[in-house]
Amino acid sequence: VGLLDLAEKISAPEAETALTEVAEVCLEQALALAMRQLIRTTPQATEDVESGHFLVVGKGKLGSRELSYGSDLDVVFLFDLEDADEHRIIEAQASFLRLAQKLGWALQTPTAEGVCYEVDARLRPSGHQGLLVTSLGSFERYHAEDAEVWERQALLRSRPVAGSERLAEAFRALRGTILRSPLPEE
Repeated sequence: VGLLDLAEKISAPEAETALTEVAEVCLEQALALAMRQLIRTTPQATEDVESGHFLVVGKGKLGSRELSYGSDLDVVFLFDLEDADEHRIIEAQASFLRLAQKLGWALQTPTAEGVCYEVDARLRPSGHQGLLVTSLGSFERYHAEDAEVWERQALLRSRPVAGSERLAEAFRALRGTILRSPLPEE
């Protein structure tokens, strides 16, 4: 991509799209690696991650397919367990938290060539004070009750980038509902 860009064989938007595609492949592979690591090292998490759904949502430049050289990856981690009660979802959250941490590790581990990508998850509900991994139901409640207007605006540049296709579809539907809902009076 860089060589094509330097040779002016592709436009700036084409370079941004290509850099985003490279990042998405890295995310998918890092997620697969993280899943294998989690299953191998944390057997009690196996049932949760195999019966549930995990999704990486890209935000900002990743979400709008506008990555540049040296961009970090703004992400939100979501999970869901079908037909589970709130207690079961809270129990499973620890497993999905470990999965997200291992995904971050896979992308941010320093090598002789540097790191693959820096991961920034501060745009999650409640920012850096919030949980690293959020259930889809909690994400929906947060946006219905507590989200600031800028957080809704950030959803404009948000999209699924890796993980469960079923959860990706649910996120797209929820995103559309949130974006179409009326703004608060103030």
